[in-house]
Amino acid sequence: MLFHQLPSDVLLHLANLLPNEELLTLACVSSALRHLLLDSSTIWTTIQLDDYYDLSTAKILLKRSKTASLDVVISSPLFDHVTTHLWSLSPERWRSLSLRALSDLEIADFLRHIQHPLPQLSRLQCLAADLEHLRTDAHKPILASASALRSLKIHGCVACLPPLTALTTLHVSRLSSNYHEFRALLEGLPNLETLILESILEPTDRKDTTYPVFEVPSVSRLAVSFIMDHLPSPSMKPLLTSLRLPNLEYLEISKDRGDYGEFTGKEFPKLATLALRDMSPFCSSNFALLRSLQLKVSRLEVYGVSGLDTLLAEGSWPALTTLVCEPAGDDSSSLPSWFSARANTIIMLPKRPEEDDDAVFYAEGLGGLLQPGQLVESTQWSDLDDDEDSFEDDFDLEFELGYHDEDEDYDDYEEDMDEWD
Repeated sequence: MLFHQLPSDVLLHLANLLPNEELLTLACVSSALRHLLLDSSTIWTTIQLDDYYDLSTAKILLKRSKTASLDVVISSPLFDHVTTHLWSLSPERWRSLSLRALSDLEIADFLRHIQHPLPQLSRLQCLAADLEHLRTDAHKPILASASALRSLKIHGCVACLPPLTALTTLHVSRLSSNYHEFRALLEGLPNLETLILESILEPTDRKDTTYPVFEVPSVSRLAVSFIMDHLPSPSMKPLLTSLRLPNLEYLEISKDRGDYGEFTGKEFPKLATLALRDMSPFCSSNFALLRSLQLKVSRLEVYGVSGLDTLLAEGSWPALTTLVCEPAGDDSSSLPSWFSARANTIIMLPKRPEEDDDAVFYAEGLGGLLQPGQLVESTQWSDLDDDEDSFEDDFDLEFELGYHDEDEDYDDYEEDMDEWD
């Protein structure tokens, strides 16, 4: 069957998988295909603005998408232009927004300048690469116009966030907050279901040790990882010690960390799934956290954890019905013997061990809520890591965004700019 003979729904599905440049080229293949694509507004809804080259393409996409909801990506070199000409990008149609910049302060400043209502915006993702400027004392509200926001991924300080009553998922990387800000944040999110705290920094008000416990009954899924595996001061009280989650069903913990009251001794009556990620060999001191959870957990997920002999010792996890296990390196020697002792437990692995035929093939790879590095990854920066040396100066950022020709002054794009003005 020739390409043009494919059913229309198949052609449109394939077109949805193409980037904008190839989609524009596809529309020139034949008049029949062009009419088919132009009649479908939903395939033209992804607008990516990395530099001034993209403005003319965005104008075409806005026209062809008609009244459909938009998925918009904006990089920091165009922040000023977008805030000045916001109306031309139809912000009332934005369904999702991804912002990419060197610093989270740039993103916060951009969001403060968005005064136009964003009635459809349900997903916001902020990608900041600079880990130095995480906090500012000038807390000015942001996102006041995004009342429908349901998913937010942000970096650093959260004191500028207003109450977001529709929000169900919050992902904060390198949380920088004191107790009062943290409590005000969560109490302003009455419908929050999933809370992801990646690389938590210690509280900024270290001398305050009188935190009253507060409850967030809406949260059913929690994922946490920590910057430090110890507390620098005995008097320091971590933020999570004061947080009570009575309806928690899923708990994910990443990296080695002695428990300082974040979880041990707390009641999680509905906890069913525990996920452990990237932990070194277990010893007796590690079990303070797990001892109170073993009797309840029916599903255990283990990703990159070594010392499985200790973790999966005989008699442990009596309520377990499912084990998802991706061992660290080759640390899987103890698993076959564990299979025979757990006849009623479903075992899911990344590949089937030769010694056992009862394990379920587990092909999805690493799961869980925490995906390290997401907040600095993008299609333009896919080869960068969290190292701040990757962004040593402005020229590095310009190179990554395509501004590497020092003699380029964009004179060729004045006509497009005039049209946007």
